[in-house]
Amino acid sequence: MNCPFCGNPMEEGNVTTADSIGLLFMPKGMQPERIVNTHKNIEHRGGLVLDGPYSGGNFRLNTTEIPAHVCKSCRKIVMDY
Repeated sequence: MNCPFCGNPMEEGNVTTADSIGLLFMPKGMQPERIVNTHKNIEHRGGLVLDGPYSGGNFRLNTTEIPAHVCKSCRKIVMDY
């Protein structure tokens, strides 16, 4: 895949987190709730749920991986959610 910004080749990989509640996009200045992270709660705060959120009675944390392409020339990451 070529970078849609600069046209250089992109490297295939993953955006990943370890020991997390999931992978979220939050608008600048917004944070997810510290206790109750549901799709509805996150989206109500203007966020996007990319994977997760994970929760449960044991509060076990999980690993998240989403396929992505990175352009090391212009420092952009392209991924589908």
